Amino acid sequence: MFKLIRRVISTIILASIAFFVIALYYGGDKFLWFGTKAQEAGQEVRQLSERAADKADEIKAQKDSIHDLYQRVVAVYHRFLGVKPNTADKDTSGKKGSDEDKNKRVNQDN
Repeated sequence: MFKLIRRVISTIILASIAFFVIALYYGGDKFLWFGTKAQEAGQEVRQLSERAADKADEIKAQKDSIHDLYQRVVAVYHRFLGVKPNTADKDTSGKKGSDEDKNKRVNQDN
């Protein structure tokens, strides 16, 4: 374990010395090239992310319009059959009569 740590530290020291020597010898031209390529890559990534965001906005708009269309179709269907939509009557708690049981317990205390 200590050999691994010593090797990692030695590699970091040697890499920093090599970086310093290359910077002094070439005057930073190699690093300037790397910096310009990194900027170009950054611009490409930004353009791709903007296109992805635009596409996501289009997909969300299509999803919303399809959802609205579905709601209108369901409303027309219910009006045609004379059926009331039962969205307000749904019991989401999963227990039958849970509100009734609570009211009974409250009335028992009185």
